[in-house]
Amino acid sequence: MPKLKGEETFTGIILHSHNYRKPEDFKDSTVVCMGAGYSGQDIVLDLYQQVKMVYLSHWKATLASEFPKNVKQVPTIAHISGSKVVFTDGQGCEADVIILCTGYEYTFPFLTKECRVTVDEDQRISPLYKHLIHAEYPTLTFLGLTITGLPFPEFCLQAKLIAAVLDGSFKFPSKEEVEADNKSDLQRRFDMGWPRRYAHKLGPLLWEYIDQLARLTGTTPNKPVIENLYEEVEWHRNINVWHYKKLNYEIVDEENWRLVNGQNSDSASS
Repeated sequence: MPKLKGEETFTGIILHSHNYRKPEDFKDSTVVCMGAGYSGQDIVLDLYQQVKMVYLSHWKATLASEFPKNVKQVPTIAHISGSKVVFTDGQGCEADVIILCTGYEYTFPFLTKECRVTVDEDQRISPLYKHLIHAEYPTLTFLGLTITGLPFPEFCLQAKLIAAVLDGSFKFPSKEEVEADNKSDLQRRFDMGWPRRYAHKLGPLLWEYIDQLARLTGTTPNKPVIENLYEEVEWHRNINVWHYKKLNYEIVDEENWRLVNGQNSDSASS
């Protein structure tokens, strides 16, 4: 977990989002959630009906989405003094709980050094082929390692590639080929202005990665409607994180979907 200046003086509870379970544990509390990624936003919306106030503390530009009245966006935490949390703009609040929604670190304590798996200071795991299969021991695999992807279609294709390697139907590339592929993959991220710690991030590279897995496994690529609908839901999340999960869609054909309830967006295809 990140270290906060003055955290040793805090009179309340500090925990990581990994240990968050249910909102009732924080009933009538004032909570600061540090981090506005998916976990931070989801926890805020899970908490608001149980707590007095939630401060969504982050370094990003103010999120455009509407939030409940007892949710307030504030800058990141500057320091803590007793029960008071002070933010970088000078404002502060009396808090009972700080939840650190600041991401996760990869760690594999169950693997011995003979497995030759390394996690560097930027959280890049090596040596892996396609963020998935150990380059030297291809029976050692890491399904679901990537971040900001589309879990189920992505993991399904990853599992297919693993199965193809295990049953011998996929010829695993040489060590040199894996190294060249990894170098190109990382350089692509650098060219996009991403830091090294985004080595396993997909984001806008998601569909390219899914297409690569589909080609390697001889699988029919995702139908265009899946990508179109994903982009639509992502758009709604960005502007309406509070209510976007209430929207329901129906797939019409390979390219089009239809919004069953709610208001359609400009990017709708129906």
